[in-house]
Amino acid sequence: MTVFYQTVGFTIWPHTGKVTFNDQNVSVRPKTFQLLVLLVSSKNMVSKQQILDEIWDDVVVDDDQVIFQSIKELRKLFVGKDVIKTYPRKGYAWIAKIEQNQNIDVSPNDAKAVGLKKATLFNNPLSLAIAATILFIVILAASFMQQGEPAITGSVVVLPIKNNIEDTNHQWVRYGAMDQLIQRLSSSHNVGVLNTDYVMEVMKRADMPRDNFDRQHIEQIFTVSGATLVIEASVTGSSGDYQVIYTLHQQNDIERGAILDEHIGSAIDRLAVIGNRKLDNKNEISTTHYLSAFANQMLAEAIQMRNSGKNLGARQLLEAITVTEPDNLTASRLLVEVALENKDRAAVEEILSNAIPKAIATKNIKELIRLRFFAAMNAAQNGDFDQSQKFIDDVNTDAKLINDWLYLAYASEFTGSLNQHLAKFDLAQANFEQAIEYHKVLQCPLGRSNGLMHLSVLAHAQGDLKVAEYNAKQALAIINERELLSIKPAVKSWIHRIKTSQLQQDL
Repeated sequence: MTVFYQTVGFTIWPHTGKVTFNDQNVSVRPKTFQLLVLLVSSKNMVSKQQILDEIWDDVVVDDDQVIFQSIKELRKLFVGKDVIKTYPRKGYAWIAKIEQNQNIDVSPNDAKAVGLKKATLFNNPLSLAIAATILFIVILAASFMQQGEPAITGSVVVLPIKNNIEDTNHQWVRYGAMDQLIQRLSSSHNVGVLNTDYVMEVMKRADMPRDNFDRQHIEQIFTVSGATLVIEASVTGSSGDYQVIYTLHQQNDIERGAILDEHIGSAIDRLAVIGNRKLDNKNEISTTHYLSAFANQMLAEAIQMRNSGKNLGARQLLEAITVTEPDNLTASRLLVEVALENKDRAAVEEILSNAIPKAIATKNIKELIRLRFFAAMNAAQNGDFDQSQKFIDDVNTDAKLINDWLYLAYASEFTGSLNQHLAKFDLAQANFEQAIEYHKVLQCPLGRSNGLMHLSVLAHAQGDLKVAEYNAKQALAIINERELLSIKPAVKSWIHRIKTSQLQQDL
């Protein structure tokens, strides 16, 4: 019998030293392969000393740098998948789902061995019965394979649509078509489509250029966001003759195609159909014409100004949009964000008092969730915690209706902060832990590290400095692994503060 392991789409063959994906061999260094086998075959954490003893027993090493290098290679091999958990100063554990299987001496690229076993297998009735059972399983598996690929889990990132049309009438395409595609793709119980604002934040974290993404940029998006599918597209052509060129990126697969249509909007809808099939989503796209609130020239310019830190100019443009397009809830919501940053509470309340009823009347649940979330923030800043919690309860209710995992996580974090402020520490911990679980649905490292930092601050507030340090270091491990460099200094500074508190406590 030959033992082999299957995990996150890969097959690991210990007896041949091979790793395969889609029946293709994947190159792995021998020592790194040995470490991979040790991790997937162990049910618990494997200590650093055990790794050195079992894999590097034939060489003399001064430290665990060799382990770190192989762990880094494995994370690169399984890029975008949460497979290895680091236990600081202790060891590592494989946390992705593993299936251990046995085969009758069948290995990849070993046809002669298969032929030999087939020749001897049918020499007795029992072997014949076993063979018939195996054949039935193979046929059954093949029938499932014909039904489609396994459904994607995790999060989906839609990048801004590149506009290759040389005129001033299509500047809206970058964010407008992007937002339309995001709205047309459907989140489910195991996948979340990241909203437009969050994608722009992810791009900032990944240090992405404005246009002309290459594979390295896409891999950085996978690393920073935890996404399992990244959709890249561009628009070319002219009025009545548009082409949408798209690329669907997965960690180990790329699918390209082109869509021709008279209208950009209907071409984007057709791309959404392709995307939903990739997500194994059976929901039909409404035939109702969709016009993204982002499909506005001034709004595109306002977003660019905000991203460049020019909040005053952005605010003036957003105010102009809300006058000319009073039903543009996206512009209203962005205006609320700017007003909150400027601590202009009177403006926040005025905008929300107009925008929330419009969102309810038009059944725009996505914008309603966001508007109510900011209303909760504003109420909390005004000291009205009861009203703040009511808004958050509404956010939770609506977010669950449409599987908005991101705002479910935000709502849990916000409730945790409220409970911490009110010294309801047990409730706060439960809230923060729930937020981490929501972020795990999206496989979002930024969200998970943020949740761990909330737990660290909570433990510090209760005087439990060991737990505070542990959670902060767990967050730092994710930050290092996923190269979230922009938030690393703040986390390291917090860990230093905890250690200072520990020294003072010991005096």
